[in-house]
Amino acid sequence: MNYLKTLFSLKNSKKNTSGYRCVFKDKVRGKWRVQIKVNGEYLFTGRYDTKEEAAKAAKEAREKLHGQFARIQ
Repeated sequence: MNYLKTLFSLKNSKKNTSGYRCVFKDKVRGKWRVQIKVNGEYLFTGRYDTKEEAAKAAKEAREKLHGQFARIQ
């Protein structure tokens, strides 16, 4: 049980500039991208105009892919 408690209490990296898990700035295109790691591989789900739109898409994708184990932000 301590493992799960630790897993769900993880914070974003200090390098995270968006403030949202799995949301990154695509500097070349000037958009926000969503990238989620599944089974050791990264799944790209799209680019969005705002980081809030990207965060919503990331949350939905994490819930769909990871179910009850998704880390919701």
